[in-house]
Amino acid sequence: MLSKKYVVQKSFRIDAKLENDLEKLSEQLGRPQNELVNLSLENLMKDNKHWFILNALADMAEHFIEGGNDKCEFTLSNITIKLKVLEDCSVDLYYKNIHDDGEIEEFNQKFKDSPNLSETLRKRLIELGIYINIHSEDINEYLTERLNYR
Repeated sequence: MLSKKYVVQKSFRIDAKLENDLEKLSEQLGRPQNELVNLSLENLMKDNKHWFILNALADMAEHFIEGGNDKCEFTLSNITIKLKVLEDCSVDLYYKNIHDDGEIEEFNQKFKDSPNLSETLRKRLIELGIYINIHSEDINEYLTERLNYR
C-alpha cells in the first residue's frame, strides 16, 4: 500500500557552480533536480543519525512535552522514561537505565511549572539521550522508521 507523501515548498540559496552541476547531473541521469536534492537531503539525515539518537527520547515524548497528555511512558533501548504532570502542574520525570553490565541507574527529577517548562524537559531528555545503547535492535528500528522519508 502506498502511503501519502506530504511535501512542502522551501526556497534555498545554493552556490552557482553547484546549481550548474545539479542541472547537468539531472540531465545526464534523466532525473528531476528536485528528486536529486531530496535524495541528497535524505543521505545527509542518515549520515547524521547520531543526532537523531541523541534526540530520540525527546522525540518520543514530544506529544507530552507539547501538552497533549498528562502522562507519558516508554522504553527505548536500555532506557525507561516516565513523565507525569502533578497536581501543582509540575512534571515528574522518572529515568531508569540498565547498563550493559546489568547495573541499574534510576532517579526521579521534578520540574516546576514555568513558561519554559517544555524547553527544559526537551533539553533534559536530550541530555539523557547520550546514555542510549546505540547498538540495540530497537534503536535501529527507531532510526529506520524515523529516517524513512518515502
